[in-house]
Amino acid sequence: MGVRKVLIIRHGETDHNVARRIQGSLPTSLNANGVLQAQALGLYLKSQNIECLYTSTLERASHTAKLIAEVTGTVVIEDERLQEMNFGVFEGKTFLEIEQQFPREYAGWASRNLDFAVPDGESRRGVMQRMASAWQDVMRTDAETVGIVSHGLAIRLLLQYLFYKPPTH
Repeated sequence: MGVRKVLIIRHGETDHNVARRIQGSLPTSLNANGVLQAQALGLYLKSQNIECLYTSTLERASHTAKLIAEVTGTVVIEDERLQEMNFGVFEGKTFLEIEQQFPREYAGWASRNLDFAVPDGESRRGVMQRMASAWQDVMRTDAETVGIVSHGLAIRLLLQYLFYKPPTH
């Protein structure tokens, strides 16, 4: 029959979330609250009959997916394309630190230009393209209900792709 329902899930809380630090591609882990969030979500989703969970390979997302799967009995499939944006030199810093240390780059980032890439990082368009590629593969599966566990900006860019197609130039 094919996919009829997709549940899009952001990973549980990390200490970087609490401190409002950019994680990006950093290998951060769930904190105690994040573990409880994932376990509670698993209980909530148990009745949803999710057949598989696709997840980012980054620890905070894959751990969230595995905790959900422990409760739901769902198969977990890791996919690098579901990772958060690589924020390059911004990673590990707060927005205030970024604005002070990298004012020009911060202005470029704040412009929301899809093609702007932070030094040593990737562009929003690049993230959108890889998330769209992952989405298309998920939609080709035979499962009726699936979950996707990913990250804040990556999810927003996927939704932007799905509901507002950006210019191709």
